[in-house]
Amino acid sequence: MTFASFRQIVVLTLLTAGLLFGIDRIKNPRRAMIGSEGAAPAPVADKPTLHLWLGHPSCGGCLTGLEEALSEVAWLEAPKVLEKPPTPEQAKETPDVVNGYRQQVVVGIKDPERNLRNVDFVAALAALHKAGFSAAQMEFSGLPHYRLEAELAPMCSSPACVAGTRQAMDELVRASKPKGWFRWLDSYRVDRVNGALVIYPRMNATVDLMEVLGAINTIGFEAGSLTVHAHGAN
Repeated sequence: MTFASFRQIVVLTLLTAGLLFGIDRIKNPRRAMIGSEGAAPAPVADKPTLHLWLGHPSCGGCLTGLEEALSEVAWLEAPKVLEKPPTPEQAKETPDVVNGYRQQVVVGIKDPERNLRNVDFVAALAALHKAGFSAAQMEFSGLPHYRLEAELAPMCSSPACVAGTRQAMDELVRASKPKGWFRWLDSYRVDRVNGALVIYPRMNATVDLMEVLGAINTIGFEAGSLTVHAHGAN
């Protein structure tokens, strides 16, 4: 029996490690480290955009009301309604298509360089609710890397409260990922000083904002705000 030499073992180990590293980078891309000189910024694939699915298909009059409601949010552009969705009967023929029969609306962020710091998704939902609309789904995309900060007003700064909030979030994410939730999530932390949950999406990810807000409700809080913080934004 012939054993591999030490040099062969080292070469095989390095090749295996390189292969596994490459697979991990492809399957699980990481956001660039903020402040790292060696990390080149990823190109922005699109402008920051909010994608809404309404609870039901809407007529022209309803959509006019929707436009008026969203016009109250100063940092949003005029909404664009996508092609007419299929009827509920037609949607039943393709039940695997999520939100297939709902009205889809795309809204860009007005002048992102100036207004990105004013974005608050809780305020956008409040404007919809005030006008009688309900968003079945809400997604945000169009930035390479950024963080979301959810204000958790009732959370105090005691170590026990912070640790309990982190543990509750850990348990929720572990239980939810096998079901297909939080695929866009890179990491998160509890900000003790500012009483907030800070969420880091994966690079260029489309974030399911309803998953974020639903998770916050599940762990016992109501988000006072949900804001965007992009590296380099004014």
